[in-house]
Amino acid sequence: MPNISKINGIAIASVSKVNGRTLVNNDKILGATKTAAGTATTFLTKVSDWANGSDGTYGLADVPTGWQTNTSDTVFSSGGLAQNATRQWSSDSGGTTSSSSTGPTDGHDSSQGIDGDGREGSGSDYCYTEVSSQFNKHFLLRTPELDFSNALSNNTLKLYFWFHMYGSNIGSLRVAATDNSTSAADSTLGKHFTSSTEGGLTITFWDDNSDDGSSTSSAVIISGQQQTAGHGSTSVNAHWRLAEVDLNDLAGQSSVYLWFHSLSSSSFRGDVCIDDVEVVGEE
Repeated sequence: MPNISKINGIAIASVSKVNGRTLVNNDKILGATKTAAGTATTFLTKVSDWANGSDGTYGLADVPTGWQTNTSDTVFSSGGLAQNATRQWSSDSGGTTSSSSTGPTDGHDSSQGIDGDGREGSGSDYCYTEVSSQFNKHFLLRTPELDFSNALSNNTLKLYFWFHMYGSNIGSLRVAATDNSTSAADSTLGKHFTSSTEGGLTITFWDDNSDDGSSTSSAVIISGQQQTAGHGSTSVNAHWRLAEVDLNDLAGQSSVYLWFHSLSSSSFRGDVCIDDVEVVGEE
């Protein structure tokens, strides 16, 4: 029987009654154990301001305090050889990217939250890969160190982020977790990248223009154009899409870094963007 963590979108731990009967901890629901509901906790406050934490600037390698995007960091290792990042991510203070026919119209409207829609904000920051003349490059970005020591393993520990992948030559986007601040290839936690297309964490993401999460896909990598409009368009087809990553297996870990990796394609019009990154769960 598959692992059941939710009923009608409600976490098993939060279900209080079934058919009028009040449930207590360790009761079984469709074979799944009801665990104690914890206290809602934010492990990474939603990142909507992507300016350089030191001087407030935007651009190549300008990221918030604690974040890191270095070409010296390792993406994956194969045959004893390490593949390092070959280009840094960039931050943008809002509006379109500098390349035509790719990227968003603006950053995501951060007031929407994970229960909202993907509309863009006005002058809203985001982080992206500028691929102009940067073809077949490994872009690597990591979060600050996260402490999940007290996180409950009750399927509430999640990474959420909004993404925009519009352009005729979009590459890929994926996520990994390690306990190493300079390597997305460290195997200690078992959630590392193992090649340019394999390894990492499963991403559940909005996969059409419905803008409400009614249609999703799950994969370890998001590849190719996702949005069908962008760069000036304000139609629903240009809206940002939500991605969710289950971090339940990392509950109890005291040192975790989450990595965003994008591999650009061999031509222009391939900017990959993320915004409103947050990690929530229960303690």
